[in-house]
Amino acid sequence: TLGELIQEINQNRSLISSIYSTRATISGSGFPGLRATLAIGSPQKIRLQAGTGISGSELDVGSNEELFWIWIKRNQPPAMYYGYHDRLAGSAARQKLPIKPEWLVEAIGFIYLDPSRHYDGPYRRPDGRLEIRTRIPSSAGEMTKSLVVDAQSGWVFEQHLIDPNGKLLASAYNSNHTRDTASGATLPRRTTIRWHETSKEIRLELHD
Repeated sequence: TLGELIQEINQNRSLISSIYSTRATISGSGFPGLRATLAIGSPQKIRLQAGTGISGSELDVGSNEELFWIWIKRNQPPAMYYGYHDRLAGSAARQKLPIKPEWLVEAIGFIYLDPSRHYDGPYRRPDGRLEIRTRIPSSAGEMTKSLVVDAQSGWVFEQHLIDPNGKLLASAYNSNHTRDTASGATLPRRTTIRWHETSKEIRLELHD
């Protein structure tokens, strides 16, 4: 049921206070595979740094309670894009990061579902998984977020963000779910995030 899905997802989230990986890899459209470190303390506290032993730092993406930033070494023209959360819609960084930074945190499985919000579903898909949808406010209008969940385990395998006109903006695909023996929480070790408008994609894998 919807209530059981919300309870299962939130129970798993309650076991996680932070996520830290020193042996991650990231690859994607326009850049090769990079070694990375990832630290998440909350949906708005995130730092992802990546590079190689030869070229040094190549990527720095981060966020705190006030602002977020994006730096890519090979970007043309070279620039550090940053913006304040409450002014994301009007910032130049909006073109580089078309969704809210905290959605990137949720994309790797750091998910909490507010029981006071309205959800549609669950709907059973042809592959046997369940889909639930909720509407979320944004500066561009009311968005729709879709979660695709395994009916047996409650693990989240897909997330999709849809704009007010019904256009698919971004998707996250999770796999290789692993249970952490210390906390008992389950998180995917592999996440692919796709921005449909630009056909850009990044793949993140956590090896520890």
